[in-house]
Amino acid sequence: MKDYFFQDTVGKPMDRVDGRLKVTGAAKYSAEYELPNMAHAVLVGSTIAKGSIKSLDTKRAENAPGVLAVLHYQNAPKVPGYAQAAHPTEPKPVGQPLQLFIDNQINFNDHPIAVVVADTLERAMYAAKLVKAQYNEEKHATDFNKNTAKRSCPPPPNATPNTRWVITCAAKKTRIKPSR
Repeated sequence: MKDYFFQDTVGKPMDRVDGRLKVTGAAKYSAEYELPNMAHAVLVGSTIAKGSIKSLDTKRAENAPGVLAVLHYQNAPKVPGYAQAAHPTEPKPVGQPLQLFIDNQINFNDHPIAVVVADTLERAMYAAKLVKAQYNEEKHATDFNKNTAKRSCPPPPNATPNTRWVITCAAKKTRIKPSR
């Protein structure tokens, strides 16, 4: 059976409206449009894979030319809907999307620890390099076979924050039963 949609197009030249502009370098891409009062942001990533931030020095970045703000876990506005543990000693709820700037915990290499906002992209990139952090580094676990005993299972889809579940992960199946 022939595919009539492609029979006249495959292997034949096509006209592109912007083709000539792109190959000559005259095309304007979305990043090249300057809007009035536009700001640019650059993330600052951690230099460790696991641990917590001991101290964060943002003074040089905040005083750099063109910098509008440097946001991090100590000064970022709280985002509605970010699930928090009931008490600081309890673990955070599992299954939540990545939540930036809510605490000093580092969960992976290059974990965003701050964002620098400036009037130009170049100034934001420069100021991001001025942010310095000191860490309490923890040993990260990357050997899958050595760490299977520490694994955890996500809660079942029908679990609510008020439901307590006992979850047992087996090699081939997960058994879920409500706790009493």
